[in-house]
Amino acid sequence: MNGEGHMKKKILMSYIILIIVPYLLFSIAGFFIMHEVRQDINQEFRQDINQEFRQSNFEERGTSSYRLAPKGVFESRIRDRFLRTGALSFILYTVIHLIFISYVIRLIIKPLGEMKTAVNAIKDNKLDYEIDYKGKDEIGEVFLAFDEMRQQLKKSKLIQKQYEQNRKNLIANISHDLKTPITSIKGYADGIIDKVANTPEKIEKYSRTIRAKAQSMDSLINELVMLSKLDVDKIDFKYEEVNLVEYLKDCFEEWHYIIESDNMLLSVEFNDIKEAKVSIDREHIKRVMNNIIGNAVNYLNKTNSKIEIILMQNSLEYILTIKDNGKGISKGKIEYIFDRFYRADDSRNNPTEGSGIGLTIAKEIVEAHGGKIWAESDLGIGTSISFSLRKTEETI
Repeated sequence: MNGEGHMKKKILMSYIILIIVPYLLFSIAGFFIMHEVRQDINQEFRQDINQEFRQSNFEERGTSSYRLAPKGVFESRIRDRFLRTGALSFILYTVIHLIFISYVIRLIIKPLGEMKTAVNAIKDNKLDYEIDYKGKDEIGEVFLAFDEMRQQLKKSKLIQKQYEQNRKNLIANISHDLKTPITSIKGYADGIIDKVANTPEKIEKYSRTIRAKAQSMDSLINELVMLSKLDVDKIDFKYEEVNLVEYLKDCFEEWHYIIESDNMLLSVEFNDIKEAKVSIDREHIKRVMNNIIGNAVNYLNKTNSKIEIILMQNSLEYILTIKDNGKGISKGKIEYIFDRFYRADDSRNNPTEGSGIGLTIAKEIVEAHGGKIWAESDLGIGTSISFSLRKTEETI
């Protein structure tokens, strides 16, 4: 039986207790009172008749003089008995009524008092306050919904608090990451103006440094714009069906030239997959790959540095893994690498590291494609970052 049925049953039982039960009690009592009074009066009257018979000549009177009690006597006795019984019934009814009132208080008024206490607690921002009510009626359902609202409100407060902290961190990180290249640009520009760079070679070196720092700022600003658009779902993804194998081959040529020019090795393993049809936005998935590979390059510090791109599949998805043999990330930090502005190296002054939001953007783009992204790492061995892309229906 649902909650509504429970409450209706309780209300119906309350009406029965309050109205029908007293009525039945009065009816039953009246019946027995009338029956008992009639018998008592007739019995007393017969005794009076017998006494008269003994005092007089029974033969002269004859049996025809036998009679019942007069009507007036019967009514008088009935009235007296009802008055006594009525007082007792009133007391009984009052007791029943008090029991009913206490039942209603326990059923409705007390839970409402608990609800008021809970509302006041939430108003005072005490979101850990719980209502102890185990009933399965409508009131129980209201309390359950109220507690779910409390938990959701508590969760929202925690998220809001976390967002506020993230906002403060974001402002601090942006300020630092923009101030550092601006300071460098200013220093090198002053060097040129003040003739510190007094040879064509130095001037060219300073100019190239200024350009590189400006490009770094431009890249950071572009990533911030991209991240803000992803936050408000303002990115217009242009999905198209793509053969992932051919797509990776095309991208490989670009990555191969850039990475191997820095004396690093890049390889791609397709695991005998000849055709891998997915629906993706080419440019944004390429950005995901660029961000992951760029992050790997930042942490490669070995003479035999290498990056592997591995394509695998299961029944529903293709999985791309970018694996490096860099210094690795500790277990306590690996779960945070997709957070905004998080860097495994606590120092923000490491010149080889990126903006700290590249992997965050990669995560947002992959999830917008319906996939997942995750990372695994071992210190001193390397890091693997993988993400999944759903197969098209005809491929499954």
